[in-house]
Amino acid sequence: MLDMPTRSSALLYLVLANQEDLLDNITTNGSLGYSDHNIVEFKILPNTLKTSSRTKILDFRRTDFNTLRAQLRGIPWEASIDGKRACGCWELKFKNSLLEAQEQSIPYKGKGRRQNKRPPWLNNEILGVLKSKKEACYGYFNIIIIILPITPPGYASAQKK
Repeated sequence: MLDMPTRSSALLYLVLANQEDLLDNITTNGSLGYSDHNIVEFKILPNTLKTSSRTKILDFRRTDFNTLRAQLRGIPWEASIDGKRACGCWELKFKNSLLEAQEQSIPYKGKGRRQNKRPPWLNNEILGVLKSKKEACYGYFNIIIIILPITPPGYASAQKK
């Protein structure tokens, strides 16, 4: 909060930040142009610790399916769902058991940045087809360029005269 007047003698502004020690040297200076409001200046302190914001996704290629199967087989399903509705079975037993087994048998990996730049439907197969199409068009236009410079009839006899 400002402790100095920003308009005549009135305190009108709050400077809000989501971290307590983010702002420093909050001061008010003269007015801008003919306005009766004062300019509020402050310094934003850089955050020295960068947090990792990489998205973690499950790496199903390195899944240990034997461990996953063994954990899910070891649960007494009939006893745990007896007399309960589908929603209760899902919430109480199946969902939690599946998530625990998933954590123990499926590792995480960081999401690559390159994958975000391509639409999900543009896979390697389509990229290969597009590349071969581009190469075919390039070869076709080179052939046309080679064929185009043809000597017109009568050109050689006109040069000899």
